[in-house]
Amino acid sequence: MPAIQQYNVAATLKHFPGYGAAADTHTGAAAVNRSLKSFESKDFLPFKAGIKAGVDSIMVTHIILSKIDPGRPASLSRKDITLLRKTLGFKGVIVSDSLQMGAVTAYANKHHVYRDVAAIKAGNDVILSSDYRTGIPKVEHALAKKQISTKQLNASVARILLMKHKLGLKVY
Repeated sequence: MPAIQQYNVAATLKHFPGYGAAADTHTGAAAVNRSLKSFESKDFLPFKAGIKAGVDSIMVTHIILSKIDPGRPASLSRKDITLLRKTLGFKGVIVSDSLQMGAVTAYANKHHVYRDVAAIKAGNDVILSSDYRTGIPKVEHALAKKQISTKQLNASVARILLMKHKLGLKVY
């Protein structure tokens, strides 16, 4: 990671909180029935080391952590993302995995939510979505209806701009 970052390339750790032997979330939902303590003692270790070393960003998986937020993919779960911010103390940029993957599609269809809005509400700073023509108006609407807070969005923008500045990119 430091070798990558010394050349002004952002390093990203993935897939928080750990993928392990879970099923493939590209094609459908995958749940893990392990305790938080199990994740903390095993899967969190490389993330803790990366955070300590100054990683720029961390990607969140779509696995459902049944013992933390049952039924909701980690990438759409404020509880799961709060673990990254509060428990691990990560201050950098949080990135969703692709929101077009099967696990998110299944959740969004079942719960009648728009995936981009759900990912931002959960606490992702950057969302990987190929549906920007629909996504941008949906996010704007969620902001206008106060379903997404301006304070949260501004904090995400600040983290992104800080990372860009660190990488030597122009920030206007």
